[in-house]
Amino acid sequence: MGKSTISPEMISSDNIAIIIFNHALNEKAIQLKQRLKGKADVFLFDSGSQISNDDMQHFDETFENIYYNGLLNETNSFLKNKGYEIGAIITSDVEIFDVEIFLQKTREAFEKDAVGVYAPSAEYSYHRHMNYNKGKGIQQVCFTEGFCFAFRSSILDKMCPIDIELNKFGYGTDIILGYHALNQGCISVVDYTHYVDHPYGSGYDKHAAVKAKHDWLASLPKPQQRFYKIATKSIFKNAFGVFVLNLIFRK
Repeated sequence: MGKSTISPEMISSDNIAIIIFNHALNEKAIQLKQRLKGKADVFLFDSGSQISNDDMQHFDETFENIYYNGLLNETNSFLKNKGYEIGAIITSDVEIFDVEIFLQKTREAFEKDAVGVYAPSAEYSYHRHMNYNKGKGIQQVCFTEGFCFAFRSSILDKMCPIDIELNKFGYGTDIILGYHALNQGCISVVDYTHYVDHPYGSGYDKHAAVKAKHDWLASLPKPQQRFYKIATKSIFKNAFGVFVLNLIFRK
């Protein structure tokens, strides 16, 4: 169970909640929350860090180490309970250079009914379609990565609860979220005019996370498994993947 300090009167008129996911980067997480505070409804969720009494005041929810997908499940419950239509998740190892531009671009993205998932580009990403290239503008992609992205709450709700007995680390869930966006008649987009920095190699043990991903994927319905295969095969040819996935999966 989490320890919550959130009250209903904290809900804002723009109906977007920013959730910071933290594990053992307390100082960076608190600094990011402070930079966003007053500009958006921002909440700090922690998964099993050692937190001092002085720092505890900055955390809105604290859990035993439930890892990334456990935090996704808790975020989904929180958004539903508090009535937020849009959620945004930022992991605490992400550097956002200008939070006002980030918030402005996120809000503008969801003024378009077609957008279901939005992400800034990244200074570097293994998934080439996430890499910063200002000339591209905002483009549809197969999926966005899970370190900094925003979404319609109804889309996350279709994926959650995630079975954390099978997959607690989070690998694969960003791709399956792209499936649920298309299946609800929405698209995933990356904003190539704006980028954040996500340190390469950050995250969980890759071997364990990949195994958990495959175990979880095997438990999903066949259409979702098929989406995953097409999306991952088209990482280096994003336009091809977008065309095929829209053709097959978008309602």
